[in-house]
Amino acid sequence: MPERFSNTDPAVRPRFDRFVRWSVVDRITGRRRKSPGSAPVEVVEVAPGPVDEPSALWLGHATALLSIGGVRVLTDPVFAPRLGGFIRRNVAVPIEPEALPPVALVLISHNHRDHLDRDSVRRVEAHHRPRYVVPLGVDAYLKAWGVPADRIDALSWWGEIAPLPGASDLRVACVPAQHWSQRTPFDRNASLWGGFVLRAEGRSIYFAGDSGYFDGFGEIGRRFPKLDLALIPIGAYDPEWFMAPQHMNPEEAGRAFLAVGAARMISIHWGTYKLTDEPLDEPPARLLDWERAERIEAGRLLILPVGGRLGL
Repeated sequence: MPERFSNTDPAVRPRFDRFVRWSVVDRITGRRRKSPGSAPVEVVEVAPGPVDEPSALWLGHATALLSIGGVRVLTDPVFAPRLGGFIRRNVAVPIEPEALPPVALVLISHNHRDHLDRDSVRRVEAHHRPRYVVPLGVDAYLKAWGVPADRIDALSWWGEIAPLPGASDLRVACVPAQHWSQRTPFDRNASLWGGFVLRAEGRSIYFAGDSGYFDGFGEIGRRFPKLDLALIPIGAYDPEWFMAPQHMNPEEAGRAFLAVGAARMISIHWGTYKLTDEPLDEPPARLLDWERAERIEAGRLLILPVGGRLGL
């Protein structure tokens, strides 16, 4: 199948030869960085708080429960104990989807298995029956898994919608990211990837999904000024010669936070699944070093425990 979507810089695309070098050649020759398969990451008891109090609650990896506009929004719901049957979850799920308070909307950033998990979607759908907002093409997976088409909105970059008319003034925009998509050997870049900006009742949240560092962060900040909060990935970056086009290191994540101009940032996409070669607990330590070196005002960069909540 021909590739349907590309990054804002079309030259930035996955290269199979680099994947083979990293996953096969460097493993055989011992060039890959060695680090433990697990690490201690703090998990706390989940306390969602009232739905009418804007907040963000990190549930691990890219999964977060947001309260905004009087409704709850779940991002990239992945509760799987393993990814693809072999990548084990490093920390316990802090709350099962059936125990979550009512979820009105689900956002899914792209089709990679650590962001789009069939069993997790089915569990959320069975218990909550929410609406879904996804990038173009991701809707096909949801429909195949039993989600009715009339509860799914698929957007292109900069597309915007009010997904819950009558229940909330929430508006959701799909914004660019520098990444890619693939579920099988035959569907690379057949569906779009992206992040989301949510706005309601004078509050705004940016969920970056998954991305390498690119100039688009500045454009997002220009189009959506004075964001209250950004959820930005800081992990899955080593080796950087391979991962940099698709994943940010902690310092790049900090630069992305400054580029979008958000008041505060929650660090996501670390500590939950070991996808690359850095230690699972290295990303927050590097981010804190960057924060000190750049003299970022205290309280702007947040490293929450899994299950931790931040009020807006």
